[in-house]
Amino acid sequence: MFLRKQRKMKHILANMMMAIVLIACSNGGMDPVDNGGEDEYVPVRVETVEDNGVETRAVALSNASIGIFRTAPYTATFPQQYDVQCTHDGTGWSLADKLYVGGTDASLHVYYPYGKVTFNGDNSTVTALTVKDNTADNDFCYADAPLAAVNNRNPVASFLLKHAYAGVKFSIACHSTYPLKCKLTKIVMKPATSGKRFYVERSMDISKSAADAGQLGGSTASGWTLDTSALAMGTAGIAQGSTDVSISKLFPPQDFEDNTQLILTIDGSEYSVTIPYETLKALKAGYLSTIFLEVKGTGVDISGVKVYPWDTSVVPGGDNDATLD
Repeated sequence: MFLRKQRKMKHILANMMMAIVLIACSNGGMDPVDNGGEDEYVPVRVETVEDNGVETRAVALSNASIGIFRTAPYTATFPQQYDVQCTHDGTGWSLADKLYVGGTDASLHVYYPYGKVTFNGDNSTVTALTVKDNTADNDFCYADAPLAAVNNRNPVASFLLKHAYAGVKFSIACHSTYPLKCKLTKIVMKPATSGKRFYVERSMDISKSAADAGQLGGSTASGWTLDTSALAMGTAGIAQGSTDVSISKLFPPQDFEDNTQLILTIDGSEYSVTIPYETLKALKAGYLSTIFLEVKGTGVDISGVKVYPWDTSVVPGGDNDATLD
């Protein structure tokens, strides 16, 4: 009889401890849970979100919003959740809607900045990468998974964001020997050999890692054209002895197969220059490729191409510091 009472008391205490744990995870409210021990669902808490060094940030991630997706596992009670806003108020992260996880590791994916990325439907993790201006709102970053497994035993999520885009910047100088106004009205960038790969739009899935073979889709294009006739370089021109660095773009990441050709229309004339493949083999996500051009009386020269990770200004040696002299 005494043994039965002991067992009954242990059972009551165990139930009380479980209730305390569930209430602690619920942030003060009663959250629904599935029956089945390890399959019980508890709400997720976002602890840290960091980027891997973003120079174009206009707003630090300590005062920003991200979007979170939970795509697996899911049940009728806890369906998949898409684009849930998570905001940092200066002290911590808070979710607009609770995200629930069970005993199986959850598939969580995030992107930044919230509301600035268009996905292929309400219940999709796929978006399109297109050539656009390099601004803070366009600088799309993501994490395909949390830094550590998130489940009902560890319902705390942390993420490290990485760039989806590659950066391309033009540094265009007008030499003192150039006799005209140096009005640059058009830039064309394309493979030097017709038919080689070049992308101006690619599909990307934030639920897949960058190493996934099917991560970046898209159809190849013949090249990319930028009309600069309405810009200052096209109306007033680039003054002798000065340099224009106003053109900074975001490109879909891609590997080149051959040399890259640039065609510039300056004062009504076309000038063609070639960037050797050995100098620019790819446009890498998270890297900024700066192309240095100089307009002279004899034509246009490429004075250099430098490729740096966005988290540093100088990375000496190797592919991170490719220079054409």
